[in-house]
Amino acid sequence: MRLVCHLVAKDVRRMALPVACWLVLVLAGPLIARCASVPVDVALRGGASDWIGGLRLIAEVLGVMGLIVTAVLMAFLVQEDPLMGTDAMWLTRPISRGRMLAAKVVAAALMLVVAPLVGLTVIWLSSGFSLGEWWRAAKEFGLGSGVYLVVAGSVAAITRDLGRFIFALVGLTLVALAIGVLGLNEQRSAGLEVEVMETRLKLIFWAALTIAPTVGVVQYLTRRTALAWSLLGAGFALMLAIRLLWPWDTLAALPGLSGRWAQGPTSRPGVTEIEKLIGAPTPERPGKTVFKIGNSGARDEFVTPWSGTVVFKWPVGTSVTAYVDRGERWGEGAMRRLLGLAADEGAVEWALKTTYAGPMNPLDLGPTAAVKGEMRFLRMRARVVAELPWRPGATATQGSVSTRIVSIAVVPNSTRQVLAIEERDAWLNGISGGGMRGQMREMDEARRDCFAVVNRRQGIFQFLPITEKGTLMQNALLLSERTLEYEPSVRMENGQAVAVPDWDRDAVLVKVRFEMIDRWQAPVATERMAVGREENKP
Repeated sequence: MRLVCHLVAKDVRRMALPVACWLVLVLAGPLIARCASVPVDVALRGGASDWIGGLRLIAEVLGVMGLIVTAVLMAFLVQEDPLMGTDAMWLTRPISRGRMLAAKVVAAALMLVVAPLVGLTVIWLSSGFSLGEWWRAAKEFGLGSGVYLVVAGSVAAITRDLGRFIFALVGLTLVALAIGVLGLNEQRSAGLEVEVMETRLKLIFWAALTIAPTVGVVQYLTRRTALAWSLLGAGFALMLAIRLLWPWDTLAALPGLSGRWAQGPTSRPGVTEIEKLIGAPTPERPGKTVFKIGNSGARDEFVTPWSGTVVFKWPVGTSVTAYVDRGERWGEGAMRRLLGLAADEGAVEWALKTTYAGPMNPLDLGPTAAVKGEMRFLRMRARVVAELPWRPGATATQGSVSTRIVSIAVVPNSTRQVLAIEERDAWLNGISGGGMRGQMREMDEARRDCFAVVNRRQGIFQFLPITEKGTLMQNALLLSERTLEYEPSVRMENGQAVAVPDWDRDAVLVKVRFEMIDRWQAPVATERMAVGREENKP
């Protein structure tokens, strides 16, 4: 143990300066996400999207540079005491190969994982992270960094110098990308199920996690470079075979899975079944579908439809397949219930947008239709995370969630107002969170934020549509810019609509977050469903 500690101290002393410079590079992106704020004049000009896009470009460039320097530092650490050739000084000392391997692992962990994690912890805690959020973020960073360092260290162990290391790392990366492209082409030609393709990706991930450290350990313990390269080649051949040939869906048996939707009924304990479907659009007028779901009476817990595929069938014999997903006004009914503006009984409405996958028929198909299909459902807990006075500069913070009204502008030749808001949040995704899908504005595919303007004294409640202007995600930190549109409330006087005076005096902007407790998918069907023509607006 004393000898291992001596070797670790030697590596730390020699690499202290380059590692310190690298830490500045690694922490620059998170510091930008933590400290940057959109200027008010930029928001008023409508330039928030370009502004945050510029920040994102800077952060991405810094991130790429950080990854490159990380690989170079790992190569320097390993090749400081080379494993190839017969003239390495450590071979003539009483240093076993196992001790050298242990020393390199400890030194890499201290300098390239623990050191940046300390700096990130300061940033995370100053951003209001709870201990649970810190643990998830630290685990995510540690696992991601560990995987990358193991791969870089194994390649460095089987190459003689930095030039060969870079050449080998680039070549292996290209081979991995080629395997991915081959798999995509095969998927398109074979029409494989999504579950099978996801199983292949998971198996490849775990195969890579096994092969990379095996190559490094074998090289350290045997110093047989040809054997290590052979193992690496066999590993890539195995991953290619999995990518092209694996035929089964075995997602449920694989570790590290969080996005699996289990089969289940539409109801859960204390939750009634779906009462009815209303407002289904006709093929010539795609728009929204409204699910009404009864709940247990708990104001902050709701069963919600999330997405799915259904078939609308009209009595004349015409049917249309449609995809349904969260609509612009999803969550409005639950917000009213949570804020005490609606009774805690009866069903809650959930508006979903509808997109057709099939021929459009312009015929008038009648006021009723049958529906049959399968939907994904969530049981979600809702909570108010921000309640801000209706004025520029107002800020509300709850833990790691911070919301600020940057500006309020009136749309020319209109009564509408547009709010520019800045939000900061914990972005806990990746290895320890949900699946990476698209831009992933949500924490995972089962989190949703909704906004409304509320004036309880005057009885005003208006759900506010969200327009994303840009996001910056850096090491568990999320900075985003959004706009919300509000049409001032009116009342009828002498048959004319008149704006409510002083509606904004006691108005507040309320932000409600819905977070998943449970998820499942289940069949839905009804023989007779009302088709609400007046609600068929996208």
